[in-house]
Amino acid sequence: PATLKTTGGSAFSDIEKLNYTGNIGSWCNIDFKYNPLTTAKVLYINDNLVTDLIVEGTEKISAYAFKGARFDNVIIKSSVKNIEPSAFENVTAKTLTIENGITSIGTQAFKSATFENTKKLVLPSTLTTISDEAFSGVLLDEVAFNEGLTTIGSEAFTGTNLTQAIFPSTLTEIG
Repeated sequence: PATLKTTGGSAFSDIEKLNYTGNIGSWCNIDFKYNPLTTAKVLYINDNLVTDLIVEGTEKISAYAFKGARFDNVIIKSSVKNIEPSAFENVTAKTLTIENGITSIGTQAFKSATFENTKKLVLPSTLTTISDEAFSGVLLDEVAFNEGLTTIGSEAFTGTNLTQAIFPSTLTEIG
């Protein structure tokens, strides 16, 4: 329910269908210690299968919020400012779109995620920080780094298909 604030341990580690009563915004604010999506793989909100994940109406996406889930498309709208660690780790989807608004992407936020039809990632102009291993293992051919980006963490793009990087003049630190 929308009143849920935290999950701990693995109380539902073998669950096959996860139905959350609430909305995506309230789901994104749960303090996940363990996320049952790592085994269920799909998320239902109010008995509706979430195929296109459109994250809006929240300023953060909590750590592990969608870890291991499957969607057709992932769209992160401008209301979101912070993507916490491992929020989309091991996610499978066709596309990834990150709109302007995001200021930081946490450690391993998208680690080993698969986005079948997203080979070029355009980072939003509001992004200032990409943390360690944020896109590690994500098969991207190209990343458009934005002016305003100041920090790229250690191994942020390790294991990708990037062959070159053109950094913005605002970049001050590379892990």
